[in-house]
Amino acid sequence: METTAKENENTTKAKILAYLKEYGEASVELLSGFLKITQMAVRKHLNSLSIQGVIATRKLNKRIGRPSILYMLKVNNDEPLALELLNVVNEAYGNSAVINIISKRNQRFYEKYKLRFLNKMLPERISETVKVFNENGYDTEIIEDKNNKKITLKHNLCPNLKVAEQHQAFCAFETEVLETFLDTKVNRVCHFCSGDKYCAYEILC
Repeated sequence: METTAKENENTTKAKILAYLKEYGEASVELLSGFLKITQMAVRKHLNSLSIQGVIATRKLNKRIGRPSILYMLKVNNDEPLALELLNVVNEAYGNSAVINIISKRNQRFYEKYKLRFLNKMLPERISETVKVFNENGYDTEIIEDKNNKKITLKHNLCPNLKVAEQHQAFCAFETEVLETFLDTKVNRVCHFCSGDKYCAYEILC
C-alpha cells in the first residue's frame, strides 16, 4: 500500500515536470485541472519539487486581486558557462584535457558527499544516492520491479544536459559516481542523449 502511494506520487510529479517542460510555466489552478486532483494536492507536489530544487516560481501581478504564483523548471545558470569553458579547453588542449577536467569534477562531487555513505548497506546507499542527486536538480526516483527483482534509479531531469550532449565523458563519469556511491555495478538502460525522456540506471545486485 505504501509503495503504491509512493509510485502514484512519483507519477504525478513526473506529469508536473513534463507539463512544465512542454509549456514553460503553470499555476496551481491550471495544474489542478490538468491533473484532475485538488489544488491542495498540487501544492504538496510543488512544494516537494521546490525542496528538491528542480522548480522555481515567479509572481504574475494582476490589475485586481492578489498576484498569481507561476511555477517553472529551474534553469541551471552555470551550464552555458561550463559548456563554453569546456569547448575552449577542447579547442586549445584537445579532448583528453576535457576528460581530465570532467574526471576531477566528478571526483570532487564524490568527495563532497562520501561521508554520507559510510557504514551503510545497499538499501540505505540507494536512498542516500537519490537524496544527493535530488539536491543537485536531477529529480531522481526509485523504480522497483518486485516481480523481476530489479531496482532502477531514474533521473527525470538533467541539469547538465547541454554539456552531456557535447561531451559524452560527462555521462560515463556519472555512471562511475553512481557505482561508487552504491558500491555495486549499474547498467544504464535509458539516456537523455540517446533521445529518451529520462536517464535510468538498473542496479546490478
